[in-house]
Amino acid sequence: MKNRKRFLFAFAAALVFFFGLLAVFGVGINNDSEQYITMHIHRDPGYPFFLWLIRLVNEEHALIITGVVQAVIAAFCTAEFTDYIAESFQLKTLSAVIIFILVLMPHIITPLFSVTTIVLSAGIMSEALCLPLFLLFIKELHKGCTTNSKSAACFSLLLSVVLSLIRAQMMAAILIWLFVFVVKVILERQYKRILILLVAVGLSFGGRSVLIKTYNYAFQGYFINTTYGAVNILTNILYASDKEQGEQIEDVELQEIFYLLYDMMDEAKYNYKYGGDTAFEKAAYLESVHDGLKFDVCEAGLKQYLLDKGVDDYIIQNIEADKYATSLTKEILPGCFPEWFSNYLLLGIRGAIRNVAIVHPILSVYALIMGGTAIVMMFLFFRKDKESKEAWLMLIALLTVAGISFSTALTIMCLSRYMVYGFTGFYSAVYLMFLVWVRYWNKDKRGISNGI
Repeated sequence: MKNRKRFLFAFAAALVFFFGLLAVFGVGINNDSEQYITMHIHRDPGYPFFLWLIRLVNEEHALIITGVVQAVIAAFCTAEFTDYIAESFQLKTLSAVIIFILVLMPHIITPLFSVTTIVLSAGIMSEALCLPLFLLFIKELHKGCTTNSKSAACFSLLLSVVLSLIRAQMMAAILIWLFVFVVKVILERQYKRILILLVAVGLSFGGRSVLIKTYNYAFQGYFINTTYGAVNILTNILYASDKEQGEQIEDVELQEIFYLLYDMMDEAKYNYKYGGDTAFEKAAYLESVHDGLKFDVCEAGLKQYLLDKGVDDYIIQNIEADKYATSLTKEILPGCFPEWFSNYLLLGIRGAIRNVAIVHPILSVYALIMGGTAIVMMFLFFRKDKESKEAWLMLIALLTVAGISFSTALTIMCLSRYMVYGFTGFYSAVYLMFLVWVRYWNKDKRGISNGI
């Protein structure tokens, strides 16, 4: 049951915070913003469609209206999450304020430590919608699995699909939903429901694909999925490859393309052999050269190859580039799998660390210790009570950290602004487990537990 006064107070405070950011920093434009505004074929449809709707209302002042709408959405989701956690866990005012601060922290940390230094809620970027909606997803998913609310379970699945339409890496949210409810039905020994869950997820992925193709048909004239995904995947695989692998490619055209891309990569020193002696150095080097390898080698090389063949339609170029990238991936991945997989794991780990800390020798150790401790505590809480709300929130938080980190690492580097989704859920769960510990050890004392 929503506490109206608490919700309104949190909403008002969040509005002041987000409108303050908008007033101080203005609407943020970065390198990706133009592609969202122009509804570029590389961009997932959710956020460009959102911007298009705002332009329908008022094209002249669309940017500032976008900033205002995003601030309101962020404030509403902040208040919803704070009020839900406070109500669900029966928190006192101080603890509700701490949860509120934890929700706001990603918006404070990202401008300070992200490469782009952009304010998320005021930027023309997909995170402006994804981050607040992801809070609602966590709230509804937690509500669905702890109260047996079918409406919350269905709404959280719908939100996961919406998130995946805004950013492809958010397809991890659909899998997180599946994993959480599979755990629930296993704990409740209702195994037949797993089939229902699988059907729901299958329909979600199928529906997502149809929506994307319909969007692209309406705005691009082609009934196709978002392009460039295969090229993104090829980027990290090409980084891990050796030139000798070209000899194993039987298709003459693919072999020609591989040598073209490899020579461009090698000339720019974007290959793993230039990355250092240790696996961690190579992963860090991959993060630093990824954009150059993607844009200046893979995209530029494939585009030039297609232009030389007379393919000058941009959409067709993208479709064909994805086909070549898919075929090349199948050819070279088996031969460079150990190198690619080690890089992939390390990119994912670096991303997981960025969910809760900063990639730094000391802070990375802290993050790993915190993660290990959280896993142990989650199992202890589940062992004591399989319906523990704290354990369920931690399970969702840990799945978020792992899912988003490793789904992102498949295609791009795990930049800080892509890794903010796990922060609030993780530290909220940690804090709530801490409260249980405090209340347990002070159950016969007055003051400490009663004031939290």
